[in-house]
Amino acid sequence: MIDHIDAIIFDVDGTLWDSRAVVARAWNQAVIDLKGENPGYTADDMTPLFGNTMDQIARMLFPDMEEAQRQPLMRDLIRYEDDFLTRESGAFYPGVSETIRRLARRYRLYILSNCQSGYIESVMDFGGFRDCIVDHLCFEDTHLPKGDNLRQLIARHGLRHPVYVGDTEGDWNACQQAGIPMIFAAYGLGQVEGLPTIHSFPELEALLP
Repeated sequence: MIDHIDAIIFDVDGTLWDSRAVVARAWNQAVIDLKGENPGYTADDMTPLFGNTMDQIARMLFPDMEEAQRQPLMRDLIRYEDDFLTRESGAFYPGVSETIRRLARRYRLYILSNCQSGYIESVMDFGGFRDCIVDHLCFEDTHLPKGDNLRQLIARHGLRHPVYVGDTEGDWNACQQAGIPMIFAAYGLGQVEGLPTIHSFPELEALLP
């Protein structure tokens, strides 16, 4: 049981939904259209990339490319991804939408992720819970690391006892930088030891006061 919680801040990928298959298809189409070749990205190829900032992903995808070439190509991939995600949803983990609606009656809810602007909006709209989320923040809004963005969101809303729900060691490192606790979503994309853990999203209700 987690005590003294006045707000919940959610990660997205690996916590609320899994969009790896959609993103892989979008990026494949982008490279086909722009470079005339199919890189053959799969959902599994996306796993080590998710959770990183767009700048980090670009370096991981194109390590041998000059920065002046890498960044425009990454922006093209994101443009295709955004277009795909206006038409096709990622796969929400079981119980996410229903649980968020119930939690919104008891806590203030926020979303924070290392993603581009518009991505969180797609998640909220496909999930049908935009009205449950007080505020959201992403990497492209600030170009700051997740720990700094957590501190900014906490200060903006005067949160005293927030908890972050995430699924990677990077999430935990950001929470340590921001000085807040984390609940580990073990069904997601990463591995973290020694934290309060949920194995399905609805388990949050029993873990929170």
